[in-house]
Amino acid sequence: MNRGIKILLIALVVIAALYGGLRWFVQSQVEKGIRQAAQSHGAEVNWQALNVSLLERSVSIDGMEAVWNGNEYSAERIDFIDLDHRNRPPHFAHVEVQGADFALDPQLLGWASALASGMRLERIRGDLALDYKFDKGDNSLHVKRLAADLEGIGDLEGMIGLHNVELETFGLADLVGLQVGRSKMRFTDDGLLDRLSLALVAGPEKERRDRFAASLALLARTAETRQQPIMAETYADLGRFFENGGTLRLSTAPPEPVPWLYFYMGNSPERIARMLALEVTVTNESKVNKSK
Repeated sequence: MNRGIKILLIALVVIAALYGGLRWFVQSQVEKGIRQAAQSHGAEVNWQALNVSLLERSVSIDGMEAVWNGNEYSAERIDFIDLDHRNRPPHFAHVEVQGADFALDPQLLGWASALASGMRLERIRGDLALDYKFDKGDNSLHVKRLAADLEGIGDLEGMIGLHNVELETFGLADLVGLQVGRSKMRFTDDGLLDRLSLALVAGPEKERRDRFAASLALLARTAETRQQPIMAETYADLGRFFENGGTLRLSTAPPEPVPWLYFYMGNSPERIARMLALEVTVTNESKVNKSK
């Protein structure tokens, strides 16, 4: 073996050792950071396996179990594909969760706990995903993907652009300046409509969805009488969706971002729909054969 090959082999061994050591160090620091972050919020977290990819700058956790506020949370797998470690809250994140399972805590839900109870919704099981980026230059928040495929509820996937967002200090008062931009949403029902009818509509259980659909049909006819074509079509589509299920698609494409405050300034639903360039469609796609 000549001298050049020996030097190359030694260099490869050194590089492999350095990479292994660096990977071990980074993984130990990540594990420490996760536990400290959980403890700082009063939570305990454990997992079966944690893997760090230095090349992809990603972290995956298998068999995660956590206890927070007396409640248990678990997930088969969590992938931190991208995450901002420099800012709080993070200015960008891409996280995917498979096999999430946790009970709904009435204390966390607040006013919505009564609705969840009426819907007989006690646990959340399914897959979740969030991918967003905050642009501090113009205070815009771009949610590139928000997804939830939940057992007994349905499959939701969407994106939205929000403007004039004060991410670091965001509170209810900041809603005054919030602006809504382009958005898309697709929802395929797998039980949510039945649950909503239980909570919102009185009468025999089997008739509740039909009654709600009839109410939406009445709103559609009223909007048509008042020469409000966008809302007439929207109410009609929502009525068909509530009656028959399937897949609902919604999109907005305003020429300029629309201030959130406009929704509460006495503007009619028709005017708001025009400002947002709202489009609503309903198809009979089921959760089995839906196309994204």
